[in-house]
Amino acid sequence: MQQALHLANVYLENARNALDPSIALVLCHDTELSLSLVKRAAKHAEDTTMHEGIASVYIELGDLLDTLGRKNEAQAFYKKSFKWGYGNDIITSRIFVDCYKKSITLL
Repeated sequence: MQQALHLANVYLENARNALDPSIALVLCHDTELSLSLVKRAAKHAEDTTMHEGIASVYIELGDLLDTLGRKNEAQAFYKKSFKWGYGNDIITSRIFVDCYKKSITLL
């Protein structure tokens, strides 16, 4: 389980460093696939460290997708991090700020 979480973080780091946005998106997808292995095992475990690790990767995926201009996908990942119960204050503020920016744009 730890190895799959580590692999997700490696994919995420490579996505952050990718110069080509298309490659970054493929690596984001690979990150999410790696998380699927971790999530299955973590659902039945009481290991809060693993839950925090999953939520952290989701938050970072959201941040990366946001910088790539993929706001809806970023929001989806922020919402997924809620499920894992870590960083809820951070996510709430990011969702609020994004909604606020959208409302200003509409004015």
